[in-house]
Amino acid sequence: NIDELNTELFFVTLNKSDKDFSPTTQYNDYFISENRFHWQSQNTMSHSNAGERYVNQNKNGRRFILFVREDKKDGFGNTSPYYCMGLVDYISSHGDFPMNIEWKMEKPALAKSIFGGILILHWLSSSRQYKDSPKNRGRKCSDCPTFYLIFINKPRLTYI
Repeated sequence: NIDELNTELFFVTLNKSDKDFSPTTQYNDYFISENRFHWQSQNTMSHSNAGERYVNQNKNGRRFILFVREDKKDGFGNTSPYYCMGLVDYISSHGDFPMNIEWKMEKPALAKSIFGGILILHWLSSSRQYKDSPKNRGRKCSDCPTFYLIFINKPRLTYI
């Protein structure tokens, strides 16, 4: 049980359309940088009610895990998957109803590349950087043996 683990999961869709989200659920969620994330709570949260659990993370030992997807549906109309960004730690907040919270991610988010509707995502667990070169193309990544290093000419890069 997730409550027994003192853990809460955040599921965030970054691009919220009027078609899929009501005006009251179009929260302002976005990456500030590769290791900081701005998250807006539900409209009922404040610093003096249930939102206290975020602000008091150091005292209550609560863990928060962030899952993110760019859009609700992919280019084919299928439900887009969420990607686990890992544990996040409270940095600061302001406002109430909703609260605006800045989180620090324990692992930095990496750029993603989209090519022909196929998502290529590569997580680095170390500071090792890979450059596009003929010797690296198609090589297995030593950090993530299930992923191959794939490079695309001039990819569109964004943080997720």
